[in-house]
Amino acid sequence: MRTIWKYKFDSRTLEMNKMIPVGSLLLDVQVQNDSICAWFLVETDNELANIKLKAYMTGEDLPDDIGKHVATVQLDEFVFHIFDYGETEKKL
Repeated sequence: MRTIWKYKFDSRTLEMNKMIPVGSLLLDVQVQNDSICAWFLVETDNELANIKLKAYMTGEDLPDDIGKHVATVQLDEFVFHIFDYGETEKKL
């Protein structure tokens, strides 16, 4: 079955590390109720894989393996740039 799922970022690490169905499509990243959230179109019957998104603040030092930029969001006076690290592991 295809549906849309929402995942919240961890406010301490500014990451979203979640097991979600393989092949999910990132639809959008926005702020909702003072939390950074990502919405994915998922195929619920697919096996699961860990997907990692990370937010970096403007002016923050960035690692070499930054991933792919997918969104920029504002939360109060802060601007966060969201990068997709992709699939990090599959559930056996």
